[in-house]
Amino acid sequence: MDTTVPEVLEACLRHDVAAVNDIRGLADPVYAQLAADSGLPVIAMASRIRPGDAQSVEETRENLKGILARCSRFGIGPVHPGPCHRALGAGQDPGP
Repeated sequence: MDTTVPEVLEACLRHDVAAVNDIRGLADPVYAQLAADSGLPVIAMASRIRPGDAQSVEETRENLKGILARCSRFGIGPVHPGPCHRALGAGQDPGP
């Protein structure tokens, strides 16, 4: 299920969905909490605020660090980077 709107996510979670896909990198705390409460795997785009705001590999890695911190804070797991980020090397460990 792919949405950025918490109310849509909440409605979708009443049905048989297999994963949550967020193109805004879990930037909305209400959305992040709903995703956490669902217990579903989360696919997160390496966005800071809006899709496409990471313009380089370094920005992508920095955004992924922020997403992982939000996932930790909200107890979200497992989390997977969106498939386009694997091509940038963002599926790898972001390092120190």
